[in-house]
Amino acid sequence: MSSNDPALLPRQSSEIVIFHPGRTGKRATQVVYSVPGEAGVVYRLSSPIWSHDGRALFFVVGSRVLAYSLDTAETETVAELPSRVFAGFSEVDNAGTYLSLSRDGEHIFALLTEVAPIAYSIWRIRWATGAVAKLWGGPWFGSHSGRFDQPFPPELDDAAIEALFGSREFPVLAPRFSADRRYYFFVKRRPGFFGRLWVAGYDREARREFTVRTLDRGLLWK
Repeated sequence: MSSNDPALLPRQSSEIVIFHPGRTGKRATQVVYSVPGEAGVVYRLSSPIWSHDGRALFFVVGSRVLAYSLDTAETETVAELPSRVFAGFSEVDNAGTYLSLSRDGEHIFALLTEVAPIAYSIWRIRWATGAVAKLWGGPWFGSHSGRFDQPFPPELDDAAIEALFGSREFPVLAPRFSADRRYYFFVKRRPGFFGRLWVAGYDREARREFTVRTLDRGLLWK
């Protein structure tokens, strides 16, 4: 929930912004979509991902999935989900919600939060036609955020699990794949004393995890 002074809200907004390097070396910014500040609302605009060809940008606004086209400079609604569904963070365990593209790039898989009593839901969206299917809804797959110590629901096929979690043998949150799909990368956190935040990767052929780069360390990481 927002604790900002209501008088400041008209000067605030959540935005999707594209940074262009520019020919002269100076970065240019382009605001794709903006949502004005609103009391008590934080995660109304989130989860931007690029299409595989880099010509479209998908993101979530409330319970809608939108697409911005670089070719037309226009934004359109790809899918309208039920009002109880939204992108954000669970108030219970802070497990992230996000979008991810299928291997062929034709479907968007969405891990989203739902209003109680269901904590999460997973959706498949064919972005070219707007066809939407709810694949699953229920509590998180583990004992707490980021843990996968329970089997995946049978409703989730290999395509959904790969897009949203990387693989069945080594599931993670928000994986980012290499071009050949052999590797995927993700952010890890180790809270507590001498805590750490780092980028890690997983080699699907060798079936091993590796560290890419440490982002931050702290004496006490909450």
